[in-house]
Amino acid sequence: MDREFGKLIYAIVKPPARIISTSRIYSDEEYNLLRKEARRHKSYLYYAELTEKEGKPDVKQPWKLDPDSVYCREAELASYKRPPRPHRDDSEEAIEERINTEPSISEKTQETPKESLQEPNPLQCPYCNKVATSTPGRTLHIKSKHPDKYEEYKKNQ
Repeated sequence: MDREFGKLIYAIVKPPARIISTSRIYSDEEYNLLRKEARRHKSYLYYAELTEKEGKPDVKQPWKLDPDSVYCREAELASYKRPPRPHRDDSEEAIEERINTEPSISEKTQETPKESLQEPNPLQCPYCNKVATSTPGRTLHIKSKHPDKYEEYKKNQ
């Protein structure tokens, strides 16, 4: 990776997303010290381009993972033990019974049609399906889109 020191900002991030520190570095020596610090915290280095916005430093997104900071964590993974799976009888008879007793996908997805019991939306235009966000908005819609019915609408309000 070509590092443009001074133009990049680095962050030490402890998984999953805890930022331990941020640094602007200017040399390989500082970079190597930062990598050691990240490893000491069992963390990773992320970097982003540093720009100026309205005369102030600004970080250009996205933050990228510094591949040189990724190290093997075999010891951590080796200590992780997967919890045992619950015992399940996989004999032919048990499988046959599960197949016969579990509802099929078509049975699971079938629904009886339900009548629509919803009340009409009071902000819906009575002349089309347009739903306004307010009563004045509905009135303006009717006045502009249904001018022939506007007088009738005004009388009913």
